[in-house]
Amino acid sequence: KLDVNSHNFRNGISNDIRDEILASPEAREMLNNEFETIKEDRELLRHKILPTMESAWPLPVNLKRLLNNAKKIHNININPGKNTNPDLDPRYVIEQVNNLTANDLLLINGNDHISRKAQKNATLLFNILLRSNLASKRIVQEHNMNKQSFDWLLDCIRSRFQQAKVHPGEMVGAVAAQSIGEPATQMTLNTFHYAGVSSKSNTVGVPRLKEIINVSKNIATPSMTVHLTGNIEHDREQVQIVHRKLEYMTLRKACAATEIWFDPKQKETVVEEDEGFISDLYSDRHDDVDDGFSCWLLRLKLIKDVLETRKITTWDICGKIRMSFGGGGGEAQKLLVEP
Repeated sequence: KLDVNSHNFRNGISNDIRDEILASPEAREMLNNEFETIKEDRELLRHKILPTMESAWPLPVNLKRLLNNAKKIHNININPGKNTNPDLDPRYVIEQVNNLTANDLLLINGNDHISRKAQKNATLLFNILLRSNLASKRIVQEHNMNKQSFDWLLDCIRSRFQQAKVHPGEMVGAVAAQSIGEPATQMTLNTFHYAGVSSKSNTVGVPRLKEIINVSKNIATPSMTVHLTGNIEHDREQVQIVHRKLEYMTLRKACAATEIWFDPKQKETVVEEDEGFISDLYSDRHDDVDDGFSCWLLRLKLIKDVLETRKITTWDICGKIRMSFGGGGGEAQKLLVEP
């Protein structure tokens, strides 16, 4: 913000222009309105536009290059606050930028409501870019521009904008094919890489493009993005609960190894790792333990980290297995679950 009460207000502004602004309430209001408009643009970008699209978006004019060209052609001092010809009035900058965004960037003719709305939507991002880069403080104090260089810059912006317009019937097939084909076949440029991580993989490039075009029902690496609302979006524990409820969980994901053993002994075991567990299990039981178990033993080694993350207990797994395959009875299998 170009603050008239700041000590740095005199940088890049002549004494006559500075005195006029200090004595004019209208000038102060104009500077405040410019700052409030830029703040509104920032909030619009943060909360409405950028959450629904990429953070980088192509626009018709390269303002950074034009600013550099304007300073080089007119021999502008690149050191901020070192303007040797401070004849540019901040009020003139604001007026010209407002006129440029309101009248000169015309894409859709018509004064009806739909045409005006379409015109606003078509030039919204570019207008925000212009207001942020051509703000009075940046032009006068940061870029040290004078009136001649600033007028040259505005003329270049108008010219480049008109050149960037596509007229009805213009043949853009080759450009469209190139613009779609290049990023579509190299879709690894704007993604996170998981090299060396066996549990994480992404289907990118042509295989992913084929899935999209063919509307494949069985995609290779399915994923889902869920935007939570209310207080839950700021509560990590609640977010993890929602994640656990949504993610499809199978025994394979929680199981490090499965083994089938022939174990004919009822109160003992041939598996050395389980001898202590079996002896402790039967030491608390009576001698009349049912001997009707099968001699076949199903042994599961579970991944402890997965169980803790998913809040799954060994009793949950045993219950699911019994529900699927049955349990109890004279021919029931032995089931040993080791976390």
